[in-house]
Amino acid sequence: MGGSGRVLFLAFALPLAAPSAAFAYPAYQFSLTCQGAGAGQANWTWYQGGVTGTILAHGSATCPTGGGTASGSGVQPASADTLYVFMDASVACGSSTVHIWSFAPGSSISVKLSDTDSGSCGRYKTGGTEKAVFALQS
Repeated sequence: MGGSGRVLFLAFALPLAAPSAAFAYPAYQFSLTCQGAGAGQANWTWYQGGVTGTILAHGSATCPTGGGTASGSGVQPASADTLYVFMDASVACGSSTVHIWSFAPGSSISVKLSDTDSGSCGRYKTGGTEKAVFALQS
């Protein structure tokens, strides 16, 4: 058995530098609390360059029918400078609220938004109401 006697070694080098602040992602916590006979939902989007800029990340939460709280956490993109929140409380026809917050990239943000559906629109009258409160803090 004749061979060339050569062995091939492969080596890989990976940088072990810590990520820069530009790529750091601050954590945030959110909650959506609903009270009443209907349901609630919230959707949020992180932007760079305002709402006509670049979408960086998004999230959503839905309360169970009849009330309760949906909560969790996520990461706020370090380059985000705008947070857009759309929320809806719904018993009959629904009620929607939209708000946009602008802030310096990398800074923390604390928001609270509420919406209520009275349970009455046109010929639809449920006799109940739904209130939803969304909060987010980074």
